[in-house]
Amino acid sequence: MSKKYYWLKLDRNFFKRHDIRIIENKENGKEFVLFYLKLITESIDHDGLLRFNQAIPYDSQMLSIITNTDKKIVDKALDLFIKLDIIEIDQDQTIIISGARKMIGAESYWAQYKRAERNKDQNEPQKEESIPSIKSFDDDEFMDSPIDHKNKEGLQIGAKKVLDFLNNHTKADHRPVKTNINLIIDRLKSGITIRELQQIIARKTEEWKDDAKLKKHLVPKTLFEELKCENYLGALRTDKKQIESKIKEQNYEKTA
Repeated sequence: MSKKYYWLKLDRNFFKRHDIRIIENKENGKEFVLFYLKLITESIDHDGLLRFNQAIPYDSQMLSIITNTDKKIVDKALDLFIKLDIIEIDQDQTIIISGARKMIGAESYWAQYKRAERNKDQNEPQKEESIPSIKSFDDDEFMDSPIDHKNKEGLQIGAKKVLDFLNNHTKADHRPVKTNINLIIDRLKSGITIRELQQIIARKTEEWKDDAKLKKHLVPKTLFEELKCENYLGALRTDKKQIESKIKEQNYEKTA
């Protein structure tokens, strides 16, 4: 999978925002602001969502530990952030940091390479960017990398691949109508890869297949709705990291 780099983008007027000034003016306000920035940093590869893993949400004690912040500060700050509507707590206790996605930048290694390649050729006559060949739509790079939002053919093919996977996996027959395809395209445009959407489908099918009520939600409208999909993705990426960490530990033990 193509390696991805993340960064935090702070507007030069960040500390002039009314909500940030209100927070700073409180007792321990500067610590509250630092804690807020740490929360955003922790959520940087989950598009502003915070959760320990799919089964366990973060509580204030856990947040205190991972941000190295006094628990009393954490409790007071969370209450204030909720009142000011800069975070919200979902029904499953996932922490959603409002506006975080606009502050988070991301770029795959492949995108970095291509951008550098274009910069080298900047003195040459500009040519129209070619669309990848149909053959490339089946390779790992296409499946595992974000699709450029300008690549309309790639987005359409990617969305169709995801919908076909959903139909095959759930034995359903969701048609490639505009409503279904556009939902998936919106998620692909946000930087989620085809493979990740397929993994979300596989995971949710496994979790919900034996529950008659939940099974009804194995549909595009639920799986690819923005907030729900981001929540599923956050849990997926967190679990991946934990699995990778365990594999590294096992490999280390074998070589030790």
